[in-house]
Amino acid sequence: MLAVLTDAIELILEDPSPLGARRRAAEWVRSDDRHWPFSFVNLCETLGLDPERLRTGLARLLTQRNWRRARTF
Repeated sequence: MLAVLTDAIELILEDPSPLGARRRAAEWVRSDDRHWPFSFVNLCETLGLDPERLRTGLARLLTQRNWRRARTF
């Protein structure tokens, strides 16, 4: 489970990342689906992580990275 979560986070943060893979990983992270055992929410809860806190942290990292990139141009 940790490997699935790590892979999704790396795809979202990786630059460059295959666009389709990044989009699917981001959709998976944003989803609140609980029907699938490997859904983001179920995975986080099984691993003892707060899904909303992880989403917020990822959004913050992406914002900071985009801001730094924009400053270099």
